[in-house]
Amino acid sequence: MKKYIIIAALILSIIALGISYSQNEARESEYVIIYESEALGLSIGFPSEWKDKYVIKESEGSIAVFSKKVYEKYPGGGLLFTIERMIGELISQEDMQQEPVPQQIILQGNGYTYFTRQSSDMQYLLNDQEVSNEYIALRDQIPNVSQWISLLGDNTPKAENQEFKVVGSSFFTVEIPNDWELKALEEPTLSWSLFDQNNNVAGVIELIPYNSELNGEKTIGLNMVREYLYDADRFREIEIVLNSEIVNQEAMEIIKSSLDFVSGPFNVIDLQSNAMQYLSNGGKKVFGTIEGFDFSKDRPMAVRINEMELLPDGSGEEYPNGFSVVDLNKIETYTLDFGVNIASLVAPGYNTYGIYDIETIDEDFIKNQENYKDFYYDFIIGSDGQIKIVVGRFAHK
Repeated sequence: MKKYIIIAALILSIIALGISYSQNEARESEYVIIYESEALGLSIGFPSEWKDKYVIKESEGSIAVFSKKVYEKYPGGGLLFTIERMIGELISQEDMQQEPVPQQIILQGNGYTYFTRQSSDMQYLLNDQEVSNEYIALRDQIPNVSQWISLLGDNTPKAENQEFKVVGSSFFTVEIPNDWELKALEEPTLSWSLFDQNNNVAGVIELIPYNSELNGEKTIGLNMVREYLYDADRFREIEIVLNSEIVNQEAMEIIKSSLDFVSGPFNVIDLQSNAMQYLSNGGKKVFGTIEGFDFSKDRPMAVRINEMELLPDGSGEEYPNGFSVVDLNKIETYTLDFGVNIASLVAPGYNTYGIYDIETIDEDFIKNQENYKDFYYDFIIGSDGQIKIVVGRFAHK
């Protein structure tokens, strides 16, 4: 009896091993076409059904993948997607979603972020069934690219300074000591903290409105050193605050001199920078609430503003955010320029902005933001007397 049991067990083991081997073999055969790019530091394992159906063209910084049938029939056509690389691992999918062309992060590592960018226009003739069916079948698999890609080698962005490494976000790159880390703050601001090897906060890097430091310096603690860096082409500014007890003078200079601005997506800080440009070019700022709108063919054409004065002399609950508000008992009407943007305060606290929560003042804004009268705003008026930008200040209800 024992003999039969042993034989049966052996048979079952052999069957199990066979099944396991078949499953592993099948899993491996799913990705049999391997493409490697040493220049970009990545490897792609294409599914077996893509065999002889695609063409790859590699250029500096990116790989373009085409449908072979379309590419051969319509030279240059048939683009399915590109894989591109940016320096920095602090680039977020929210950053990517601001681009006009769909982009998806597929891999982060070795100091880089890799993402796909899909074609924004038609890559084949609609009535050409011979090529369109295959193109569509391949295109539908693009969301799976993140499962096909892996890092190749361990090459990282080259730092100019020894014992330093390059890190970055969608808005800048910078060199920091090898054993330090740069982390994005969780609060809804464009701020990043520097941590030393002992996880102590060595400093903060923050994107701020352009030339906003002219409005008065914020208080910083002892042993803290503040610097401002400017990108005059994009009207962007970065504030760096470093702890001199942790960061020596040499490291400070390297951090400041190595920081380079990167063309990240338009955000509420950029909107505030644009507002300051209007003011510096002869415009003015009006503080108050929205009394109502004047319409033409259901489209808001002007805003009736209940003008007020903000006095920074109050405290307690009766003074919102430490300010007292004086109602001037004056309602003025200002016409809206075309496509006026508004940066609204966001729930639940209504004391900050969403980084990309920028709306246009139109009929949809009025319909969807039913509580727009419950806030104080800064209305930016251009030198031509029209409203250019509106920035939420704080809630009064």
